[in-house]
Amino acid sequence: MSAPALTTPAILALDTAGESCSAALLCNGEKTLLIERGARRHAQQILPLCDALLRQADIGIQQLDAIAVNSGPGSFTGLRIGMSAAQGLAVSANLPVVAVSGLQALALAAFAANPAHRGGLLTLIDARMDEVYAAWWKCTDSGPQRLADDMLSSPDQLCPISELCWADVIVYGSGTAYLSRIAGANDAALAERGEGHSAAQVLEIAAPRFLAGDYVSADAAEPVYLRHKVTG
Repeated sequence: MSAPALTTPAILALDTAGESCSAALLCNGEKTLLIERGARRHAQQILPLCDALLRQADIGIQQLDAIAVNSGPGSFTGLRIGMSAAQGLAVSANLPVVAVSGLQALALAAFAANPAHRGGLLTLIDARMDEVYAAWWKCTDSGPQRLADDMLSSPDQLCPISELCWADVIVYGSGTAYLSRIAGANDAALAERGEGHSAAQVLEIAAPRFLAGDYVSADAAEPVYLRHKVTG
C-alpha cells in the first residue's frame, strides 16, 4: 500500500494501553477525542468509542485512510485489546496501521503540560514487578525529540544520559511512583504523574507518520511489550 497525496488524512486512533480507554478521530482537519476513565473495561469500551466517533463525523470506516494504535509498552492486556481492535478495524476496510510508542505519546502529553520547558524529559510508565518502562527526550520548540530507545529498567539503574542533568529534567508518568529509587531524581526540575497518554497523542504522532509512508499492514502490526513475562 502507498500513501495517497493527502495533506490531512482521515485517521482513527486507539489507546487502551493504560488506565484510560480512548479513541480519537482526525477527519476533514478536525480532531475529536472520546475517553473513558476509571473502570478497566477496555475490551467492552473501545469499539463503541470508535463507532461513536465515526457516527459523530458521519463517515464510514471505509472513508478512513489509516488506523493508529498505541502499540506499547504498557499493560499487556490493554495492548492486546488495542492491537486486536486496530487490526480488526484495519482488515475490515483494507487500511494500514500506524503503531505508536506509548512512551512517545506520554512525552507529547508531558510537553503539552509543560510547553515552556526546553530541557530534558524522562517519561516513565509503571511496568510492575519493580520495574519501569522509560525513555529520554529533549524538549525543543518543535516538541520532544527522542534521545534513547524505549527501555525496561529497574528504577535503581536509571540515570540521565550524558548531555542531561537532573536539574534540567522533567520526570512524567505513572512511573514517578518509583522516584525515590532513582538516584538523583529528587533533584529533577519537576516530577508529576500527569494525566498520562491518550488516543489524542497517538493521533497527533500518527498523522505525519502516515503521510511519510511510515505504516504497516494490519497483519504486520504487533504490540511492543519490552518484557516477555505477562504482568496484566
